Amino acid sequence: MCSHEEIRTMISPKRTCWAGLVACLLTAACTAPSEPTVREEVSLNGEWRFQPNGRGEEFSVVVPSFWDAPQDYLYPEEWLHLRHGIYRREFTVPESFRDGRVMLRIGRLGVMGKVFVNGRQVGGETTLGYLMLQLPYTLDVTDLVSFDAPNRLEVRIWGGQSIVHGQDELDPDEQDFPPDVFDDGKLLLPYGVDHYDGRRGLNGDVTLQSRPSVYVSDVHVIPDLHGNANVADDEIEIRVEVTNRRSEPVAITLRAEAVSTSGRGTRAFPERRLELAPGQKGVAVWERLSWTDAAYWWPHDPHLYRLAIDLSTNGAVLDSCETRFGCREFRVVGHHFELNGVRVNLRGDAYEFSWHEGYRHGPSLGPVISTKELVPAMQRRLLEEYQALNMNVLRPHKASGIDELYDWCDELGMMVMDEAPFWEVFQRTDERARPYYEEWVRQWVRERKNHPSIIMWIIGNECWGSAIPEFNYRAVKEIDRTRPVFHEGIRPGDFEGDEECLHYTGGYPMGPFNTTDLYGIYQANPEKPRGEGEAVFADGWPLKDFSGRLTDRRSERGESGNPDMLTQAEWVRGSARILRAMRYAGLPDARLYADWWYCFEPIEENLRPDWTDPAVPGIKPKVLHRPIINVFDDRFPEVRRNVAWEYWRNSHAPIAVFDLEHDRLDVIGREPDVFEPGSRLRRSLVVYNDTLAGSELVEIPWRLVVMAVTEEEAEVLAEGRLDVGVPRGEKKEIELTADLPAGVEASGWLVLQLQARHEGRLVFSEKNRLGAFIKVPPPYLAVDPQEVVLGDLDGERGGQWRKLRLVNRGGGRSVLWKAEVSHPGIELSLAEGNLRSEQDLYFRLDPEAFTPGNVLDATIRFFTREAGRAEVQVRGRWTEGSMSGGK
Repeated sequence: MCSHEEIRTMISPKRTCWAGLVACLLTAACTAPSEPTVREEVSLNGEWRFQPNGRGEEFSVVVPSFWDAPQDYLYPEEWLHLRHGIYRREFTVPESFRDGRVMLRIGRLGVMGKVFVNGRQVGGETTLGYLMLQLPYTLDVTDLVSFDAPNRLEVRIWGGQSIVHGQDELDPDEQDFPPDVFDDGKLLLPYGVDHYDGRRGLNGDVTLQSRPSVYVSDVHVIPDLHGNANVADDEIEIRVEVTNRRSEPVAITLRAEAVSTSGRGTRAFPERRLELAPGQKGVAVWERLSWTDAAYWWPHDPHLYRLAIDLSTNGAVLDSCETRFGCREFRVVGHHFELNGVRVNLRGDAYEFSWHEGYRHGPSLGPVISTKELVPAMQRRLLEEYQALNMNVLRPHKASGIDELYDWCDELGMMVMDEAPFWEVFQRTDERARPYYEEWVRQWVRERKNHPSIIMWIIGNECWGSAIPEFNYRAVKEIDRTRPVFHEGIRPGDFEGDEECLHYTGGYPMGPFNTTDLYGIYQANPEKPRGEGEAVFADGWPLKDFSGRLTDRRSERGESGNPDMLTQAEWVRGSARILRAMRYAGLPDARLYADWWYCFEPIEENLRPDWTDPAVPGIKPKVLHRPIINVFDDRFPEVRRNVAWEYWRNSHAPIAVFDLEHDRLDVIGREPDVFEPGSRLRRSLVVYNDTLAGSELVEIPWRLVVMAVTEEEAEVLAEGRLDVGVPRGEKKEIELTADLPAGVEASGWLVLQLQARHEGRLVFSEKNRLGAFIKVPPPYLAVDPQEVVLGDLDGERGGQWRKLRLVNRGGGRSVLWKAEVSHPGIELSLAEGNLRSEQDLYFRLDPEAFTPGNVLDATIRFFTREAGRAEVQVRGRWTEGSMSGGK
């Protein structure tokens, strides 16, 4: 790799290891064929010895992992509040490393740590001797290691305050950081939100790397597209840093060539030369070179290049490496953003994996994303699902993204707002910490600056009243002058940066969730881009009264059996509706907060991956408790989408057609309107065009139908098509008028079906229930699913909670129901309730009620006086004796 941005090739030819953060985060394979030392890598992942509190008994732990996630790794429960620990292991250095430099790569740790090799400290020379949180470090240990005997590696980590949300909290003033990181009680080193939700320990890959004695130590590729989509005036700048660790001077020739990853051409650049004294670093610059045929990186066409760099002297190759980059330009233009000269709007959510299972949003049995999903294979699938929801930008909140995430975003065309993990820094520090925050930010930006997917830098989150965001802004600009930088979640008087980014404009945590003033909450800023970075937050879910209206109360975090609780699908539709309001207000950056994962159901199992190679990159939990992604066990689905998944996807669709009246009045518990035959229907539609290429013409086929409670289409009342031209990045409002025919006898729900076609393709489709036609349909009870086939069961599988969804497809907001089960071993979370439109409930099996060989063929029946009955068949076969599990 190239210094910080190095791709490391394992000694085994069968495996490539990605460890730690890659400066520019590259996909590179580096060799120096004429030197005895090539760039190799040996993984130090796997089993280490761990000493809690640095004293007493040592335990065997896996690296990387989180010591405060005992449920994932089967560590002692008391480690949840552990604040200090020491990791130890021995390693040998391959003989092939002998003639070059030996580097130790620590991918990530939390919260701060010291590293010792054979008893001698290394790293942290400018940060009080500590490695800082969530950053990768590549440490030169050449002079500390032995080639003739095993070497001792020790990593001491301090986790700080031991407060984990959802658990018993300790005294907030109780800390366990060494005294030398304080100045008169103020913490000097960066401390993010780790006191709030954990992530303690040695949680990044650890590797041993070799480098040639003269090597590329940094690469920065800077495209300049001059603010337009015309390649004729495009330029590129390349800056390559070279380090000479020889004991004599060296004259170097540098060659660089950009190669398209998809066969769209190659561009060779003129040679550059450097002369370096012993121990010196130098930078070769290719400045403002014309490049008039480069292929751009777009979300819909994420084209990438590999920049191949060779160092040589007197014809002998010293080092070779490849750095991946993309030609793209993201900038602020007035009150909006442009990507490659085209107006672009950002629609996304927080992509956050910093919590453990102890921190829950919503009901305890709903989906929970935590550090357990940081397994690379799970992350890739989850990112694909995120993109399938039509979100085009993600925010790795609290620096919780893994290394591979940025490479995948480059490849998939997902834009990224990368965020430093600083939250409410005024609580812990002041301007005395400025140099350490600035150094953190510089190292962070150096590591990732070549990723085309990263479009903006977020320098802090809700750091109200602090000067540190402004210092961080300047530190970013020292390294990267090309991207916008902003402070996420400001208050009046706070430093903003290049975007004015607000949080919870309608009120925290869910003020705008159920309101008739949906279009009066948000306003765009005519002077600069305004973003809503956190709009609504499931801090407990809303409760409904008997009639179905939302109250001003919320459920407790972790609660699941409350019959008054909003359903998961209602939450998804309600929060996505808020996104529609932000789009209508013209916000170029509109994001909810940690709500997208409710578009999925958890895999209702505990998965236990079989980790055959502990050296491969990434964390390796022993237990995955009800994850929302499964890539390990083909007996269960990879992902389960919630019934409201499509509504969320439509809300974020690039080309969308929304019924303004429907969105404005879609209030939970509202009595349905009744439409009469022979009347005229007028609807205001808003059409969005957030595409980055193609025609501006949008075709809108529409249809009004009567829908029976069985969800069968009874009769088409009217249909037509509207055509409208919408400039990219903008919206247009149009009116739909239809006469409802007289003499129609079929009654039911009046449904407006809206579609959008773009360049001959269907790109949007939505069905909205406007109200009742002629009369409100009578109550009609349905349950989903109607059959649950569990297959082979043991105590743990049988003890898992499994979700059912009751729905009243007819009218009436309140239907009383009761349930009965045909087998005494089936337990329900609710045996009776009050059904207002829809309700979530759960069942599980009591392991004590079954013995091996028992065949389960049971029925759960739901009864109502007004709405009939519905039932669920549950089938399975017990294969093991009774055992506790899943509870």
